[in-house]
Amino acid sequence: MIPVLKTWEELGINMDELPDGTRASMEGQVNDKTFADWLKRKTETDPSFADKTLGKGRAQLWKDGKLTMDQMISGGKPLTLAELKGKYGAPIIGDMKNDAYEIAKSGGRNKGFFNQWDKQKKGKIEKSIKSLSTQVDIHNEKIDNPKNHINKPISDHELNYLVTIY
Repeated sequence: MIPVLKTWEELGINMDELPDGTRASMEGQVNDKTFADWLKRKTETDPSFADKTLGKGRAQLWKDGKLTMDQMISGGKPLTLAELKGKYGAPIIGDMKNDAYEIAKSGGRNKGFFNQWDKQKKGKIEKSIKSLSTQVDIHNEKIDNPKNHINKPISDHELNYLVTIY
Protein backbone atom coordinates (compact mmCIF):
# COMPACT_ATOMS: atom_id res chain seq x y z
CA MET A 1 0.00 0.00 0.00
CA ILE A 2 1.35 3.44 -0.95
CA PRO A 3 -0.04 6.50 0.79
CA VAL A 4 -1.36 9.21 -1.53
CA LEU A 5 -1.32 12.65 -0.03
CA LYS A 6 -3.65 15.44 -0.98
CA THR A 7 -2.30 18.60 -2.54
CA TRP A 8 -2.51 21.94 -0.73
CA GLU A 9 -5.29 22.90 -3.13
CA GLU A 10 -7.25 19.71 -2.36
CA LEU A 11 -6.92 20.56 1.32
CA GLY A 12 -8.35 24.03 0.65
CA ILE A 13 -5.08 25.84 1.36
CA ASN A 14 -4.00 28.59 -1.00
CA MET A 15 -0.30 27.77 -1.19
CA ASP A 16 2.21 26.79 -3.87
CA GLU A 17 2.93 23.07 -4.01
CA LEU A 18 6.39 21.89 -3.09
CA PRO A 19 8.51 21.15 -6.13
CA ASP A 20 9.10 17.49 -6.93
CA GLY A 21 12.27 16.11 -5.47
CA THR A 22 12.51 18.20 -2.33
CA ARG A 23 12.46 16.98 1.23
CA ALA A 24 12.40 18.51 4.65
CA SER A 25 15.62 19.17 6.55
CA MET A 26 16.77 21.25 9.49
CA GLU A 27 17.24 24.12 7.04
CA GLY A 28 13.92 23.84 5.23
CA GLN A 29 13.17 22.15 1.91
CA VAL A 30 16.26 20.82 0.12
CA ASN A 31 16.87 18.95 -3.14
CA ASP A 32 19.17 16.41 -1.52
CA LYS A 33 17.79 12.89 -1.97
CA THR A 34 19.88 11.22 0.72
CA PHE A 35 21.64 12.04 3.97
CA ALA A 36 24.96 11.56 2.17
CA ASP A 37 23.96 14.14 -0.49
CA TRP A 38 22.96 16.61 2.22
CA LEU A 39 26.15 16.01 4.20
CA LYS A 40 28.31 16.44 1.10
CA ARG A 41 26.64 19.76 0.31
CA LYS A 42 26.98 20.97 3.92
CA THR A 43 30.64 19.91 4.03
CA GLU A 44 31.38 21.92 0.88
CA THR A 45 30.49 25.12 2.76
CA ASP A 46 31.86 23.99 6.15
CA PRO A 47 34.70 21.44 5.83
CA SER A 48 34.43 20.48 9.52
CA PHE A 49 30.68 19.75 9.29
CA ALA A 50 31.14 16.04 8.50
CA ASP A 51 33.57 15.69 11.41
CA LYS A 52 31.03 17.28 13.75
CA THR A 53 28.21 15.14 12.41
CA LEU A 54 29.89 11.73 12.02
CA GLY A 55 32.96 12.01 14.22
CA LYS A 56 36.44 12.46 12.74
CA GLY A 57 37.12 8.78 12.04
CA ARG A 58 33.88 7.96 10.25
CA ALA A 59 33.96 11.31 8.43
CA GLN A 60 37.44 10.56 7.09
CA LEU A 61 36.36 7.10 5.88
CA TRP A 62 33.38 8.67 4.12
CA LYS A 63 35.38 11.57 2.62
CA ASP A 64 38.06 9.15 1.36
CA GLY A 65 35.36 7.03 -0.28
CA LYS A 66 36.35 3.95 1.73
CA LEU A 67 32.84 3.45 3.13
CA THR A 68 29.37 4.67 2.21
CA MET A 69 26.80 5.94 4.69
CA ASP A 70 24.87 2.69 4.34
CA GLN A 71 27.96 0.71 5.30
CA MET A 72 28.46 2.79 8.45
CA ILE A 73 24.97 2.16 9.81
CA SER A 74 23.43 -1.01 11.21
CA GLY A 75 19.87 -1.22 12.50
CA GLY A 76 19.49 2.54 12.19
CA LYS A 77 22.49 3.24 14.43
CA PRO A 78 26.00 4.31 13.46
CA LEU A 79 28.71 1.68 13.89
CA THR A 80 31.73 2.55 16.03
CA LEU A 81 35.17 2.56 14.44
CA ALA A 82 35.93 -0.70 16.24
CA GLU A 83 32.75 -2.26 14.78
CA LEU A 84 33.63 -0.96 11.31
CA LYS A 85 37.12 -2.42 11.63
CA GLY A 86 35.64 -5.76 12.68
CA LYS A 87 33.12 -5.73 9.84
CA TYR A 88 35.28 -4.43 6.98
CA GLY A 89 38.77 -5.29 8.19
CA ALA A 90 41.96 -3.44 8.88
CA PRO A 91 42.78 -2.72 5.20
CA ILE A 92 39.71 -0.43 4.98
CA ILE A 93 40.16 1.20 8.37
CA GLY A 94 43.97 1.15 8.32
CA ASP A 95 45.91 2.60 11.21
CA MET A 96 43.08 4.85 12.29
CA LYS A 97 43.28 5.51 16.00
CA ASN A 98 40.16 3.95 17.42
CA ASP A 99 41.77 2.58 20.54
CA ALA A 100 40.70 4.55 23.63
CA TYR A 101 44.17 4.22 25.13
CA GLU A 102 45.89 5.63 22.05
CA ILE A 103 43.39 8.48 21.76
CA ALA A 104 43.83 9.46 25.43
CA LYS A 105 47.63 9.07 25.23
CA SER A 106 47.78 11.43 22.25
CA GLY A 107 45.88 14.10 24.22
CA GLY A 108 42.38 13.34 22.98
CA ARG A 109 39.29 12.31 24.87
CA ASN A 110 39.97 11.06 28.44
CA LYS A 111 43.48 12.53 28.48
CA GLY A 112 43.02 13.59 32.11
CA PHE A 113 42.19 10.03 33.12
CA PHE A 114 45.21 8.78 31.17
CA ASN A 115 47.53 11.37 32.74
CA GLN A 116 46.26 10.51 36.23
CA TRP A 117 46.96 6.79 35.82
CA ASP A 118 50.16 7.23 33.79
CA LYS A 119 51.84 8.56 36.95
CA GLN A 120 50.84 5.58 39.12
CA LYS A 121 53.11 2.70 40.04
CA LYS A 122 52.58 -0.61 38.26
CA GLY A 123 51.49 -2.35 41.50
CA LYS A 124 48.71 0.16 42.13
CA ILE A 125 47.45 -0.15 38.56
CA GLU A 126 47.47 -3.96 38.79
CA LYS A 127 45.58 -3.81 42.10
CA SER A 128 42.98 -1.49 40.57
CA ILE A 129 42.57 -3.73 37.52
CA LYS A 130 42.09 -6.76 39.79
CA SER A 131 39.45 -4.87 41.82
CA LEU A 132 37.60 -3.77 38.67
CA SER A 133 37.77 -7.31 37.27
CA THR A 134 36.21 -8.61 40.50
CA GLN A 135 33.40 -6.07 40.21
CA VAL A 136 32.81 -7.08 36.58
CA ASP A 137 32.67 -10.76 37.60
CA ILE A 138 30.13 -9.97 40.34
CA HIS A 139 28.04 -7.95 37.89
CA ASN A 140 28.16 -10.71 35.27
CA GLU A 141 27.09 -13.28 37.86
CA LYS A 142 24.09 -11.09 38.72
CA ILE A 143 23.19 -10.88 35.05
CA ASP A 144 23.55 -14.64 34.57
CA ASN A 145 21.63 -15.56 37.76
CA PRO A 146 19.37 -12.65 38.75
CA LYS A 147 17.07 -14.83 40.85
CA ASN A 148 19.95 -15.51 43.28
CA HIS A 149 20.15 -11.80 44.11
CA ILE A 150 16.50 -11.09 44.91
CA ASN A 151 15.58 -11.15 48.60
CA LYS A 152 12.00 -12.37 48.21
CA PRO A 153 10.37 -15.19 46.25
CA ILE A 154 9.56 -14.17 42.71
CA SER A 155 7.90 -15.92 39.79
CA ASP A 156 9.68 -16.51 36.50
CA HIS A 157 7.21 -14.12 34.88
CA GLU A 158 8.11 -11.33 37.34
CA LEU A 159 11.80 -12.10 36.91
CA ASN A 160 11.59 -11.86 33.11
CA TYR A 161 9.74 -8.56 33.44
CA LEU A 162 12.38 -7.12 35.78
CA VAL A 163 15.24 -8.31 33.62
CA THR A 164 13.58 -6.84 30.55
CA ILE A 165 13.00 -3.37 32.01
CA TYR A 166 16.36 -3.12 33.75
